[in-house]
Parts: sequence; C-alpha cells; structure tokens
Amino acid sequence: MASKPKSIFDVKKGSEVLKALIPVSRETHVAFETYVELIYRWQRVQNLVSQETLNDLWRRHIADSVQAFLMAPHARIWLDIGSGAGFPGLVTALLLQDKYQRRKESCIYPAAVAFRCKDIGENIGNDDTVHDNPSVDGDLPKNTTSGTWDGEVGIVHLIESNLRKAAFLREAIRRTGAPAVVHAERTEAVIAQFSGARMKIDAVSARGVAPLSRLVDLLGSLWGTGILGVFHKGARVEKELWAVRHRVDLDFELKTSVIDQNGVLVLVRSRSSEPLN
Repeated sequence: MASKPKSIFDVKKGSEVLKALIPVSRETHVAFETYVELIYRWQRVQNLVSQETLNDLWRRHIADSVQAFLMAPHARIWLDIGSGAGFPGLVTALLLQDKYQRRKESCIYPAAVAFRCKDIGENIGNDDTVHDNPSVDGDLPKNTTSGTWDGEVGIVHLIESNLRKAAFLREAIRRTGAPAVVHAERTEAVIAQFSGARMKIDAVSARGVAPLSRLVDLLGSLWGTGILGVFHKGARVEKELWAVRHRVDLDFELKTSVIDQNGVLVLVRSRSSEPLN
C-alpha cells in the first residue's frame, strides 16, 4: 500500500483530539470525560483496553472510534459487534445524542405551538409519549425499530457476550445517558433477532473483532436491507480483502485512518444499496 501521511494528532494531547475531529457541545464533552474516567476506574479490575494504549486513550480509542460515526453521519440505527469497552459503539451513541440535541436547539418556535423540525420528527417538545429506556437488557425496546429514542436521536445496539464488559457498558450508558442498549449474547443470536423481526438497521460497526470475511458472513441477509458496514482494519487489510474477493454482490471501499498510520476503515455495502440520505 502507498505510504500514508503522519497522523494529524501526533502533537495533540488529551481531549483536544476529539475537538480536532468533530465539534461537540459542552454537555457531550462532559459525557465523554465521564466515560473516560469510568474506563480508568474499571481498568483496575477488568482489562477493558490494553495497558500500552491506556495513557493515550483519547487518541487511540476515542478519536479512532469517532471515525466510524463520520463515515455514516446520517445513520440513526447502529449495530456494534464485539463492543468491548464501547469502541466504537458507545462513542457513536454519544455523537448521535449530540447531533440530535444540536438540531433540537437550533429550532426556533413559539413555546405554545407544536412544530415540525426537519430531520428530528414531529412535535418535539410537545410529545407526552413515555419512551422505553434503551439502556437496559431484555427484549429489544419497542421504539428501536423506528430509531426513536427521546425523539429521533437514534440508538446503538451494543453486542458484547463477555458479561463483565457488558456490565461496564451498562454502567457507562447509565452515567452518560448514551442512547444505547446492551445485548449480552453471542453475535449470531442478536443478528438472528434483527433478521427474523426485519428490524431496521442503518449501519454496522466493528473494531478489532474478527476478520472481514467473518463479519461479512455474520451479517448474512442483512446486506440485502441496505446496511452500511464500517469496519476498522489494520495493516493486514489487503489479505482480508483477498479473502472476500468472491463476494461480487458487495462493494468494498477503503478510507485511510487519520489516527493510525497503519489503519483503514473498510466500508461495505450491497451493490444494490442506495446511500443514506
């Protein structure tokens, strides 16, 4: 592969890496700080991230995960395979929440009048509907099929079969208010639920979980629904692409990582799919 430019974050420290990639509100930045503090606290008893990356958490994990959201900013319903400590799924959830809140606050309207705000939904601020809380386990929340979570913020389904890591994810969701739900099951079982119920998924993410061929096979018939796959990959990506060369029904597009000089994001979609609006 051709040589890649040096990371734009070589000289940036701490949370400045997040600001360099995407602007977020003060509230969202506080939520990210809460999330990072939880990782440091739980790391003492649970191996959430490798020790060698712990001191570079904002760049190696937070900023790296932000790239997944930036590949599909219009996707509202995400499935995150092998979430682990929440990368990139929980990061995506926090950014979905930030995007929704910014759009909601940008709508100027008479307080006593119900209104419609583009891309958010009808009658926001005048909706008395009690929405399900997506941060608990169990059956899929009723409102997740349409992407509704406190309006039209969207939701991220975090798949993590390791029960201790799943417990961390629940606590992170509770502390940050991220629009996400944890599925402490095997990936195959969760995907079967979505496939069988024909539930809407816009995008699927995975970071350092499985070879590309395995991810492609896992998602099976979901490719026909128009999903976009956003998969973090490293220096062996060409070998992984060679292993899926027979999948002529899918398009594979590579995007260079701005965080990891050896990293790429592989975007996968059915050749019959239309781009997200």
